[in-house]
Amino acid sequence: MDEIKMLEDILEKKTKELSKKDREDVVEALSQLAIKNHDYDEILRYLYKFHYSVSGDFFDKLSKVVVDEKVLNMVEAMISSSQFKADRTYYKELSAMLALATKGKYQISFSILSGILKKSDKGGFFADGCLKNFKSLIVDKNGMQYIEKIYEGIEKREIKYAELDKMRLDRFLKTIEDQNNLNNNKARKIQQNEIVEKEENQHKKSPKESIVDENDIKKKDSLEENTFFKVDDTESAIKRIDKAQKEILVKMQVLTENRLCIEALTAALAQRDEEMLLMNRRIAERENKILSLINEDKEKEIELTNQKQQIDDLTERLRKSMQMDDISKKQEILTLKNDISEALKLDYEDFVKSKEKPYEEDLFEAYRSTLSRIFKLLKRFGIDCQ
Repeated sequence: MDEIKMLEDILEKKTKELSKKDREDVVEALSQLAIKNHDYDEILRYLYKFHYSVSGDFFDKLSKVVVDEKVLNMVEAMISSSQFKADRTYYKELSAMLALATKGKYQISFSILSGILKKSDKGGFFADGCLKNFKSLIVDKNGMQYIEKIYEGIEKREIKYAELDKMRLDRFLKTIEDQNNLNNNKARKIQQNEIVEKEENQHKKSPKESIVDENDIKKKDSLEENTFFKVDDTESAIKRIDKAQKEILVKMQVLTENRLCIEALTAALAQRDEEMLLMNRRIAERENKILSLINEDKEKEIELTNQKQQIDDLTERLRKSMQMDDISKKQEILTLKNDISEALKLDYEDFVKSKEKPYEEDLFEAYRSTLSRIFKLLKRFGIDCQ
């Protein structure tokens, strides 16, 4: 494909920074691949090879040329990609998030942000790379207004979210706020130290001022000597106050850091408790489901046992019925034979007696009459010879 060839050609230049034209060509090529429904994994593989600014430009353009569903699919592929799992700077993901937020795609932008925070969250503390680069790419570049828009959408339930993701976002924003406060405290402390140093330098005498003419010393009266001791006491007091202020500032900083640690640990414990509560609920639900399946299985076994007993009973009854039918049929046949034998007994005796007689017309008539009686008899017993 022409787009792949263009990307490979630009990569072969191996320049530290892309020219404006090359960046535009890369963004255009990646966008065309996305429009053509090219493999997302390959698009992301090329995206991660370029400067992080390309990521922001790419998602900015992508939001203009495809529907939101495709943008969301690309974001989900990005969050689940091996490149994202190996990334420790979060530059490309943060750039993509900011680009989508500036276009009003807050739901999709939050999907990226929640993925970053989930990966960065380690035991209640967020990775330094995430905090540092979030500050440089978002906070320092006036991007917090878009984070506030995302949070506002969550509060108004205009953005779909999981409760754990919202809790994690709350902790992250609190950490960013505490970091900014700590940096401001450090700046104020440095400023106060500079003021103290200036005051100390003002109280110190220069070598030129320490050289005093002997005549001037002689002219000093007792009142000036007393003033000297008072000034000396005042300088000592100022130094003690400065020292105490420094100690107070150090202790305040330690207290602030301890408070931050306690708040972070408290938030981590709260999150862990929430996760444990959810896990316990899931375990209880699965145990109830297993118990229900066991009871259902027992009921099925009982039902199968009853059905088997019914089948055995019906089989036995059918066997006996067939056996009785067989006996009855045999009895009927035997009875029929006996009845026929009894009915033909006289005719058979006449036939035996007539065998020794000579053949004549009267005998023929007698045999024909006998045969007629026999056929009628058979018909009466249900045997039809026609």
